[in-house]
Amino acid sequence: MTSMRLKAVYNSKKWRTEVRSEVLRRCHFRCEATRLNVFGEYDRCRTVDIVAGGDKSLLIDHIDPFHPDPYDIDNLQALCSECSGRKDGGRRRS
Repeated sequence: MTSMRLKAVYNSKKWRTEVRSEVLRRCHFRCEATRLNVFGEYDRCRTVDIVAGGDKSLLIDHIDPFHPDPYDIDNLQALCSECSGRKDGGRRRS
């Protein structure tokens, strides 16, 4: 998805009022990423969104950036900035 198209999606009323809220509710306002722990097992990141009393704001990430429907809830996940940065290899996102 092009940067211009993503900006239009993120600025849309549907994104701001419906989609983002639905993803955050689905994940109970927690980062959905998993991390490899010292025992070689996967644990969930426990970062909580500021809306739910946490101290960080979660980002809504497109799992498959080439998915044709940018509003498809099944292709979206909530990530904290640390997990998002790790996924994107440190690239800055809008």
